[in-house]
Amino acid sequence: KKGIKYIDKYIVKYPNEYEVLLYRGIQLFNNEKYYEAEIDFETLTKNYPNEWEAYFWLARSQMEQAFGKYSPKYKSAIQNFTTSLKLESSSVNSKSYFFRGECKDISLGQGRGCSDYVDACELGLIDACERYNNQCYPQTGFMPYEKYFGKGISSGTNKLTFDNSKCSIDKLILIVNQNKIKVRCQFVREGELLIMDNVPNGIYEVKVYSGSSWVFDELMDDGITRGGFKSNQVIERFKRTFEVNDIFNTFTGIDFCAEFGDLKSDDISINDFMK
Repeated sequence: KKGIKYIDKYIVKYPNEYEVLLYRGIQLFNNEKYYEAEIDFETLTKNYPNEWEAYFWLARSQMEQAFGKYSPKYKSAIQNFTTSLKLESSSVNSKSYFFRGECKDISLGQGRGCSDYVDACELGLIDACERYNNQCYPQTGFMPYEKYFGKGISSGTNKLTFDNSKCSIDKLILIVNQNKIKVRCQFVREGELLIMDNVPNGIYEVKVYSGSSWVFDELMDDGITRGGFKSNQVIERFKRTFEVNDIFNTFTGIDFCAEFGDLKSDDISINDFMK
């Protein structure tokens, strides 16, 4: 407290000293005086509009004052984290991505901060990597497009295995029958197997959407679909169709990334994948 009083006297004499006012604001923040800290950081952003750290701490002080998902403080914090990142987007400011993601999750809905966690993780912030893995990374078998396709059809007795164990990227696998009905659309993580149970007999086309860092808030190129990979995206449809029959056992699955795999495919758009 004595230190803050000394700083107060110094600021009266030198009101435009950036480092001193920033230090006082941080001390107020650490003492949980978030409103007083916000005033200092607001002053800094007005007097020093190109200093990313001032916007970061302004956003943090607003975030700490927010109560409930509808608090306008979250919206202000998101805007100030965004400004901070426009001024400095390297690893030194990785926490702006992380805390902006938290604000989005709380105020906009769970999963809306996933993209920010990915960005922070790629900059080396371990907490962001853990948050992504625990909250955002789909488990094998998950149906991220259920709201668009439904749960599919599970009235058969066939079991299909999609082996992604040799691959270093994730996949979303869609099987569509001859009547253009989307029978199943499921996620498989890199290095894992996906088993589709209870698949009906039929002739199927197989579409595969591959990539890294799945995020639920990603708006796809069609302007409608929300949820997709942030990097290494490939969307393809196999050239041939596959007959699934519980008597003849003609098709039982696909081994992706196999050394001698000979399945051929065409690249398609997200629009074609969703059809």
